[in-house]
Amino acid sequence: MKKLLILSALLLGFASQAQAQKMYTVFNEGTKTLTFYYDGKSSSHTEGTVFDITCNKSFDYDNFYDMPLMPWADIETEVEQVSIDPSFAKARPTSTARWFEGLTDIKEIKGIEYLNTSEVEDMKHMFSECYSLETLDVAHFQTGKVRSMGGMFASCTRLKAVDVSGFDTRNVENMAGMFDECYELKTLDVSGFDTGNVIAMQCMFRSCGKLEYLDVSHFDTGNVVQMWMMFGGCGSLKNLDLSSFDTRKVETFDQLFDGCSGLTELHLESFTVRNFDPGNMKGMFTYCNGLQRIYVSPDNPWTFEPGKEMDNNMFSNCPRLRGNSETRFSEDHTGADYAHIGTSDNPGYFSVYHAPEGVELDPAEIVFNNDNLDGVFLYYSVLPSNASNTEVKWSTNGYKVVVLEDYSARGYCIVKPRGPGQCTVTATACNGVSASVQVTVPMGILPFKKVRFDVNEVTLYAKGEKIQLNVVYEPEGSTYNGKLRFVSTNTKVAKINDKGLVTAVGYGHCKLQVWWELPDGTEDCTQIYIDVVSPDGDRIRD
Repeated sequence: MKKLLILSALLLGFASQAQAQKMYTVFNEGTKTLTFYYDGKSSSHTEGTVFDITCNKSFDYDNFYDMPLMPWADIETEVEQVSIDPSFAKARPTSTARWFEGLTDIKEIKGIEYLNTSEVEDMKHMFSECYSLETLDVAHFQTGKVRSMGGMFASCTRLKAVDVSGFDTRNVENMAGMFDECYELKTLDVSGFDTGNVIAMQCMFRSCGKLEYLDVSHFDTGNVVQMWMMFGGCGSLKNLDLSSFDTRKVETFDQLFDGCSGLTELHLESFTVRNFDPGNMKGMFTYCNGLQRIYVSPDNPWTFEPGKEMDNNMFSNCPRLRGNSETRFSEDHTGADYAHIGTSDNPGYFSVYHAPEGVELDPAEIVFNNDNLDGVFLYYSVLPSNASNTEVKWSTNGYKVVVLEDYSARGYCIVKPRGPGQCTVTATACNGVSASVQVTVPMGILPFKKVRFDVNEVTLYAKGEKIQLNVVYEPEGSTYNGKLRFVSTNTKVAKINDKGLVTAVGYGHCKLQVWWELPDGTEDCTQIYIDVVSPDGDRIRD
């Protein structure tokens, strides 16, 4: 019986010890450090204030701040460093929501590799308002159970890079404000995000003003209800592929593209806007200063709920915007009543996109001769004649044969000969369709420009040693009928005869030159360096 009591006491002791394991933080006022621990020693810390860690959860996508602050919120402005102790690797929090929120002075989170997120369901506002963070290593995060990432990095105003490419987002419902006001973020890879369950995307990339590229081409938005200001303030974006966007459940488009001044065109053919309240599209395209075309599907026109007041600022400050039938932008017409495909009798700011089907080049072949050595104008046209984008990019597989001068804005490219040979010149339209012409530069047709030695430098190792230098005429294949003159700048080091034969005379360093006469009677030269090395290997410089 006594042994049984001892065994029971031991088991109770072990159970008590196991129960004592908990997550907590300690704020050391002396070092201004907030440290995360997971063990049974919280009462032993005398160096600072101990706070229990709470794992609050909320999945209300419509309310960013619907849960209590962290217990250390009152001292957040005093924290200068955050450290995660190795003991924390055994912790399995179910929520990290608001954990680091408002720690405005921290520049890094030491030991973040010890944070195991495999059981986390809520990451809402986890790092929001960490104004001083410039880098953040979250690449190891396991996010397969996460349902909310709303505001996760919001207002990390100095954050320049964050690797979220490996995030498993299959269960995420809330991405609202996820990267909101990440002003310094220059690259962001969300191409692997599974967004099939996401309901909220409002402000997701708002004010990411330095992002030049963002791949959302695969986003499944079939369940998204809120999309307002999703890209608002992304002024550096040059293009957006929204071809996968399904907007049938979206209730609000307010300021969706507000301030996207770098965009020149938007393809919204996949957007479904039927019987929509125009009051929920306020400022949808405002301050898109560079926007020229908004393409929609003629088979899926935008319609609005009858009797609702039209938003009068939907297209404000879009001075370059044009619609079908060349509807030109006017500050007198910036409302939702112009949100349709323009016609001659019903002007509107939307257009129908006609993809390029081919490219034609004229002439069909270029052969250079004595009459066109200054260059050949190669004209292009994109087919059909009503193609929406008529821009092309020029290229060649023979940059040693020709030089291309791009005047696409005027409808042509000037092809100039550089050296003998054959190559092709290609014009490629925006969707990849192209056309090519063959170019021939015959040998010997190009006029002589200069002569040079066939080596860049010479090193000789004994007095009396000789080397024969040869010359090369440029352009290749050209000829020079005059007499060449060979010169050594120091004949005590090396001599060169009128055939280009060099003889070492003494140890040292000098230049070897080849001169030729120009059409105006003056001379020009090219030169190389020669070293005659002494027996001990020294190069004696003059």
